[in-house]
Amino acid sequence: MNDYFLSSGIDYDTIVTSVNNSNFQILAENNKDEIEKIIKFFSSDKSLLVVSGFMGTGKTEIIKNITSQIDKNTLLLWANCYESTNLDDIFLTFFEKFKHLVSNGQINLPQAKFDNFSQRINACFSAISKNIVVVINSYQALMAENTKPINDFIKYLTNFKNIKVIVISRNFNADNLTDVKSEKVVLKALDEIMFQKLLLTNSIKIYGPVADELYKLTKGYYFYTVLAIEVMRSNNIPAIDFIRNQSNSFMSTKEFLFQEILKIVGNTNPHLIRFLTVIRCPVTAKLLSALGLYDEKFLQRLAENSIIETDNGNIYLKDYYKDMSGAEIPQNILIKIHKSCISLYELQLPRKPDERDLLISRKTIRQEIEYHKIFVPKRYETGTKSLEVYNSQPIIVNQTSNEPEKIQEPHSESTEQATPKELKDILFVFGEDDEKKLLTGIEQSINEYMANVKRKEEEENNLPEDELIMLMNQAEDNFDYKKVVNLAKKILIRPDINQDIKIYTAGKTALCYEKLSDIYNALKYSEMTKNLLTETGDVAQILECDFNIARLNYKIFKHDYAKEILLSLHKAQNSSIKIKSELLLFDIYLDEGDEEKAFESCKEALEILDKNFDKTLVCELLFKCGLILDMRKNKFKAIEAYERSLKTSSDENTNKYLSQIYNNLSSLYDEISENKKAKEYSIKAFELAKSHEDYDEMFNSTMRLAELSADEDEKVTLKLYEKACEYAGLSNDTYCNVTGYTALGDFYFQKHKNLSALENYLKAYKFGKESFYDEVKSLLKERILSVKSALNFDVYYAKIQEFGYDE
Repeated sequence: MNDYFLSSGIDYDTIVTSVNNSNFQILAENNKDEIEKIIKFFSSDKSLLVVSGFMGTGKTEIIKNITSQIDKNTLLLWANCYESTNLDDIFLTFFEKFKHLVSNGQINLPQAKFDNFSQRINACFSAISKNIVVVINSYQALMAENTKPINDFIKYLTNFKNIKVIVISRNFNADNLTDVKSEKVVLKALDEIMFQKLLLTNSIKIYGPVADELYKLTKGYYFYTVLAIEVMRSNNIPAIDFIRNQSNSFMSTKEFLFQEILKIVGNTNPHLIRFLTVIRCPVTAKLLSALGLYDEKFLQRLAENSIIETDNGNIYLKDYYKDMSGAEIPQNILIKIHKSCISLYELQLPRKPDERDLLISRKTIRQEIEYHKIFVPKRYETGTKSLEVYNSQPIIVNQTSNEPEKIQEPHSESTEQATPKELKDILFVFGEDDEKKLLTGIEQSINEYMANVKRKEEEENNLPEDELIMLMNQAEDNFDYKKVVNLAKKILIRPDINQDIKIYTAGKTALCYEKLSDIYNALKYSEMTKNLLTETGDVAQILECDFNIARLNYKIFKHDYAKEILLSLHKAQNSSIKIKSELLLFDIYLDEGDEEKAFESCKEALEILDKNFDKTLVCELLFKCGLILDMRKNKFKAIEAYERSLKTSSDENTNKYLSQIYNNLSSLYDEISENKKAKEYSIKAFELAKSHEDYDEMFNSTMRLAELSADEDEKVTLKLYEKACEYAGLSNDTYCNVTGYTALGDFYFQKHKNLSALENYLKAYKFGKESFYDEVKSLLKERILSVKSALNFDVYYAKIQEFGYDE
């Protein structure tokens, strides 16, 4: 690892001169001391930098320009936070970046199979020896319940000597980041001299009371000032008219600037603005296109005027516009958009991360479905009247039926119809004349609605414990973990309930909280379960509970505490718990980059192992033995361990690492030139992936088979590359598509079939362009240039026009 993160010789002057923007140069001059402090941070022993300041003081712009000067061997991981963001979303963002770095040969990722994203990301950070700069931007946008896991992750990252973490936030509570060496920088508003300088740079000459009044309006905030300059320039009005117009509008400066900027941009696509206002996560151009909302020129104008952010292909309406634009959406249209958002998320929920049209986690999808349902009316049937409730304000819809009064479960209107099968079936374009009647409430309906809710609560509260447990189990079978938790709490608050029921219920609550990805509450109820078990003296169950507490602490990056518990379990006389503890210690040591201790954990577990052990544990142990032996370059022993795992069980329900074992064996046999065996295991990996319609893995296996066949039959190799591209298309994954078409292009280029090579490079570029990763585009442009010289100009030009490629 190098001792530096920024390129050699970077100082304040080089940062300023590297940016050809006079506005930024004034922003930098206003914050010279702070910028110098940030530069020093990169060469200090401090691992965390907090960049704070009021909204519009230029925090993000300064950090973007400084991090653009990082050393070529330093990796930059940038995550933007939004209202819906939780830790898993940040992991997904980072993992997308890791995949691109792998495809460019900049890093290699560990081959292990991981149970969750936490383990996968841990392993990635531990495996990368290069310096890394991690930026968490707009931290203040996070909801309070999501900050603690992210803070724990930040603290975890600060333990790595090769990682510097930067948090950009208007506020940041670092109370739990004890023992972290940190630096804090607060960016200032422009002072009056810098404010005047910024105006003069933009050919606006004002002095005296007019300048003072404009300064008061913008508060000297860089962003507000730049927007005010743009409004004056575009409308060709002097500062005094700008001030007068703002005063006459009876709006705040922020609202007035937003309105004026939108006038400049021209709201040619109000449906797009409405969608970006209501959705609480970033979207892509591809998704907007599928929804019929994409407008390239309008989006470009929005970006140029700082209304939206575009980062690595993600598009998001800036948070300071959302409140204002939301107030302009008619209530009936707003309800329709919320319904469509529910449909959009429900379409994503069953898909794997790589298959989703939104780069967000399953936890966030569930959370957002619940959020949008708040704004959608719910219907209750009460005999001759249908009661619709919106934000607890109901209306009555008359019915002609004479059926006796009946009470039905409330249900969202969005769930009355099946979830759309395709994005094109979801509507986000609505006219304002639709559904003119807004919801109005009457007292009778409110009373009926409240009575129904209260009645159901009372019924559940009065049920005996065994019936509540039956309802809990039914809810769990239906994957309704929130309902399980709610029912369980009704049992746990009851005095004098049976101890066994209490233990069962607390354990079930912990399990369901974990399935809801709420690890902190899962820990709380796991500890409650342990305390209850301690009273009974059930040693086996207490040990199991201790192991689960350690596992949950590992998930929230509290490695030291997890290790402390696991090491204490060494004294237990329970061999199964000992092996599980060693396997979890293996994961922790591997995450920390301590291969020697990971190896020792495997050896310890092997010494305990006997033929009576659960096959699932044995398969996992042998897989991890193979993994660590492979990492230690002991290929033949690694092969032996993997094949022993397969011999123990080749049933994927027992051997959870089956796919990874097939892939790793294929790689190892390839390395020792056993081509036939390598192919055999690649085919097994493909067949397993095919049985699950896992197109990503089908793509990976087919690509490996193509590479293994490269020196054999040319037709077979070509067919395999073509099939790989077909699976890449089915996977809907940018990385797979770029990799597949680039490899197919390389194959044609080596065979001097230059037109076919160009066509595939252009297909790859089309996918790579959408990802906005400059390194991907650069590599593909090099290949396209290499083909250009070998083709007739007219043929070349016709082909790039066909694909819309701009040199």
